Amino acid sequence: MRKIYLFTFMMLLLVHLKGQAQQITLHVERAGTLHGMINASRLPYITDLKLTGELNGTDISFIRTLVKKNLRFLDLSEARIVEGGAIYYSNYRTSNDIIGSYMFYNPDYSPISPCAISKINLPNSVTGIEEGAFKSCTRLTDINIPNSVTSIGPETFKSCTSLTDINIPNSVTSIGERAFSGCTSLTDINIPNSVTSIEWATFEKCTGLTSINIPGSVTTIGSNAFYDCTSLTDINIPNSVTSIGEQAFYNCDNLKSVYMNASTPPFIGSQAFHNISKDLTIYIPRGSYTAYWLSYWGNYNLVEYDPTDIQGVTTSAHNGVEKYFSIDGRPLPGPCKGVNIIQDTDGKTRKAWIP
Repeated sequence: MRKIYLFTFMMLLLVHLKGQAQQITLHVERAGTLHGMINASRLPYITDLKLTGELNGTDISFIRTLVKKNLRFLDLSEARIVEGGAIYYSNYRTSNDIIGSYMFYNPDYSPISPCAISKINLPNSVTGIEEGAFKSCTRLTDINIPNSVTSIGPETFKSCTSLTDINIPNSVTSIGERAFSGCTSLTDINIPNSVTSIEWATFEKCTGLTSINIPGSVTTIGSNAFYDCTSLTDINIPNSVTSIGEQAFYNCDNLKSVYMNASTPPFIGSQAFHNISKDLTIYIPRGSYTAYWLSYWGNYNLVEYDPTDIQGVTTSAHNGVEKYFSIDGRPLPGPCKGVNIIQDTDGKTRKAWIP
């Protein structure tokens, strides 16, 4: 009797395993043939898929079907996007080495049936990511952007509410308007030093963003660039910036410290730092108070400091550190992003930049 039960259990287990999700690798020898490589009955069980070979619009359209099923991890690193094939969405067709407009966009976004994709590795040959390519992919947490990419289009990751981290390679020279708008789980981001402008509303409503690195290559911070980034507490603006647009940091109600490095006040739009904590302090280079006060910057609390008097760069506490203070002498609970005054156990003090 025990043998019969054991046999029955093993048969049920085998039936269960047949239906379980599988990780598979497929080589698409000829673009447009991916759909013929997988029987329709198996589509709901494919969660991890690696593709090599060439993919055109017909293949991308089929991948979009998989994404609407249970496909969570897609590895295209060894594949190549080529022109041709069917329209993959609306009236969009594929182009060589481009992640096209709305290619993985989730037009049927709803909390009940969201896009399943959570991780994707882009082809190593891709040179550009166009408008809305991953818009509303609400489960996307991780994406690998290769060093070949030079541009990220408008609204590329708009409303990707699960995206927590992203690496933008130094090859990228432009990031479009609202590219990361509404990425509420994004906590920090490094803008590469190849980018010269932060466009309109690029990071608006990134409510989880606590750290942003603005490189010395940036000359313009557009209107609404960080609108409603309510977790930002401090920010360093390099001396390369000559213009900050209207409402650039509007409603960043936890922003306490802004460190300016330019002695000549950049142009600043109206309400750039409005609807913010009354404790907000704008730290400006020593000797520039009059110039700042006479401009629109004079509407804010200005405190002079010496941005060049920083002893090196640090990312962690030094041995023997006893206390941390802000640039204006306020005690800090520990190392905080921006300029810190550090008092060591030997009584000596020094300034350090905590990135």
